[in-house]
Amino acid sequence: MPIIIMAMFYSHMAVAGKSDLVYDIGTFIIAVSAGQLLSGYIMTKDIPQGGIRIAAIALLIIITVSFCLFTFFPPKYPLFRDFVKGKYGIINYSY
Repeated sequence: MPIIIMAMFYSHMAVAGKSDLVYDIGTFIIAVSAGQLLSGYIMTKDIPQGGIRIAAIALLIIITVSFCLFTFFPPKYPLFRDFVKGKYGIINYSY
């Protein structure tokens, strides 16, 4: 779902140059629907064994650690910029 949301949002921003509430809500609905369809498909299959299960757990750990790190120490790329405050991350370094 996050990949679909980011791809559709930044594609729309590149073409239109601004955000549109109706398009954003539509993007969310499409991403959630795709995620639910994929989840339903995966749940009807046999439980993965061996290497696939280990790879899935490793990927989940990597995503969780990345989310935590990028929340407090994001790279200086536009994707991580807070457009309201113009800053990166949630830690205030002005002391």
